[in-house]
Amino acid sequence: MLRFALPMNMRRLTIPVVKVLFIAGTAGLVSLLTFYISVRSLIFGNEVKVPDLHGHDVVASRRVLTASGLSLVIAGEEYDPVVPAGEVIRQTPPSGASIKTKRKIKVVVSRGTEVLAAPDLAGEGERKALLEIDRLGLRLGAVARVSAADRAADRVIGQTPLPDSPIFRGDRLSLLISRGPREPVYVMPDLAGQPLERARRALGSRGLNLGTARTEASNAPDGTILRQFPLPGYPVSRRDPISVVVSRSPLV
Repeated sequence: MLRFALPMNMRRLTIPVVKVLFIAGTAGLVSLLTFYISVRSLIFGNEVKVPDLHGHDVVASRRVLTASGLSLVIAGEEYDPVVPAGEVIRQTPPSGASIKTKRKIKVVVSRGTEVLAAPDLAGEGERKALLEIDRLGLRLGAVARVSAADRAADRVIGQTPLPDSPIFRGDRLSLLISRGPREPVYVMPDLAGQPLERARRALGSRGLNLGTARTEASNAPDGTILRQFPLPGYPVSRRDPISVVVSRSPLV
């Protein structure tokens, strides 16, 4: 096998040329990569994760966003029963989203809980009172019902808190509602031994109504009341049913 050896002077010249070519190639690659990164940065921009601003006030939120290369814009203010005044309620884009730097983050800031004056619902119908409670952003609390001689049924006769008292949105307002005048209560008379029709007239004069009348064979004259319910002496109102057992002649 024939081997060719370069002259010493040519060997000395080849090594620097290779080094120059290697350095030139490396520099070109670095320049190309730098150019690509620069162009991509101009087109797409650097991306960051949007910080979570909940629980931060405006000053703190602005500081957090500035550190991430973002800026803050207050898009509005709202009353909120939970978030303290001055703190962020919500943000756009939401936390965790990837966006370019120098973008603006819009936030809605809490005005705190709105203080209202409790409405005066006395005399209002129940349905209208419930609609007013809902309109004011309040919640219905306890509802109690009592008889009231001077108020029609389903009318508001009391409330808690009292009218014009301070109350916050979302708080509960309780109502006292009329059942209307109390019905009179009678003591049940003893009907045993009375003819059915006479007992019916006596009960009717007190506003009571005789209901079912079941017959039973007996030696008492026909139509005579043998038993009754409710029993004598029991309280009874106009709505309570009154039933009796009436005699009839035994079958022969």
